[in-house]
Amino acid sequence: MAPLRSHNCTIRGPAPPDLHVARNGSLPGHQAPFPLGGLFADTPMSFLTPEKAVRALLHQLAPQLPVERIEPIPSAGVQQLYIIHLINKTPLLLALPPPPDVKPLRCERGSIAAEVALLKWLSNSISDKPGMGRYNGKAKWTTSGYQHQDTATLLQESGSVTPPPIDNYLKGFAPRLVQHSLPQSETNSPELILTDPPAGTTISTIQAPIGTEEQKSVDRQAGHLFRRISCHVSPTGNFGYAVDVLRRNSQMPVARFHHDSTTPPSDTGFPTWSQAFHLLLESVLRDLEDTWVQISYRTVRAHFERLRHLLDRVKRPSLVAIEGGEETNLLVSVPGGSSEIQDLRSRELGKGPNGAVPGGLGGSGGTKVTGLRDWSNCIFGDPLIALRFANRPSQEFLEGLNTPIGDSDPFDHAGVIEDRAHAPERLALYECYHSLCGIARQYRRPRDVEVDMELYWRKRLQDSLASLSTLGGEGDSPQ
Repeated sequence: MAPLRSHNCTIRGPAPPDLHVARNGSLPGHQAPFPLGGLFADTPMSFLTPEKAVRALLHQLAPQLPVERIEPIPSAGVQQLYIIHLINKTPLLLALPPPPDVKPLRCERGSIAAEVALLKWLSNSISDKPGMGRYNGKAKWTTSGYQHQDTATLLQESGSVTPPPIDNYLKGFAPRLVQHSLPQSETNSPELILTDPPAGTTISTIQAPIGTEEQKSVDRQAGHLFRRISCHVSPTGNFGYAVDVLRRNSQMPVARFHHDSTTPPSDTGFPTWSQAFHLLLESVLRDLEDTWVQISYRTVRAHFERLRHLLDRVKRPSLVAIEGGEETNLLVSVPGGSSEIQDLRSRELGKGPNGAVPGGLGGSGGTKVTGLRDWSNCIFGDPLIALRFANRPSQEFLEGLNTPIGDSDPFDHAGVIEDRAHAPERLALYECYHSLCGIARQYRRPRDVEVDMELYWRKRLQDSLASLSTLGGEGDSPQ
């Protein structure tokens, strides 16, 4: 395979004007433009509120769906998210692509398809042959998308969602895919997914602050959730974006979202972690070059080339939710508190494959970690690349990460993190990558007038480059 193209140069030029859209992909107050286009050809879009537009879209897809009200919620990424409250039924979560005036990074492109591919795989919904779908015998895969058979039950007065089983390690923590609709050219309607999400709310939206002891418990549970996620390994043995690695297994008509003419496509991932990370790194560098952002491109690429052999000491392509530990994505259930998703059914939270609850992880009556809001930004690779590790995880988080799930824990005594001796070098490379993503987003999101996040991320980039310059001596060079 031909190596990815590198540019040993520093791009200079004027920065583009600020984009006046929210960092999460919505306008202030969640009044984001709804990208339905010709669906309302006879009605000017300027006269439609987002709620009415969503309601009209749902009416087109499922006219008998008993919608009570629609509630926009903050997104951890670029998706537009709405809670669909149903009459006497569990609420669903609707995810839509970003509005037209939000420009996703390359790693954020195709977030809907990426989340669908992952949820189908986690639910053992893998096609036996091209064009056919299998979801424990209860699903169909058509040219218009995916729909679980039990979706029809929602349309019955006495019905309820009967979700298919989730992989044991994430049972109760991962959303259940209810419906996936591909873009429709006839109506110009967007791609979307409806999911049955875990109960809970993101930490960033909790009104009252979590106490110190409760925060320790949450951190411990978050670390344990990371372990659960890492238990899942690439089904092909390849590394890379989850949507790429799972392309062949899901048999979904997924485009190559993360590539352009300057980077060869990964098709179904890469055989080594260094190749996969190279694509991640080059993708964000290309995002920065596209907007003429001035950074030390040559220095970043030189550090990667110098240390890339250390990345290949990672042999296990673990599933990693890159932003899974962030307060805007981590879901918790607070006793006595309100929740974005009301838990109208009994869920088995915190149980391992053998049904045992891990000791000391989220005791009864306390705040419980229930899952993640957004599963679109996942890869198969080194668990250390998760942003939580770049943000200096607490001791409690590490305790949860290192606590076995039960008798069937796949890590045994090996541990989640491979090659710990060279973890500092890998962490410094990942910190550099996250800093570059943070800078790039400032040119595709609105600028906060009170906090200059570009300076914040540039400081982190400077610190990571300084660390990289002191790491990786001659003894670490490849033979």
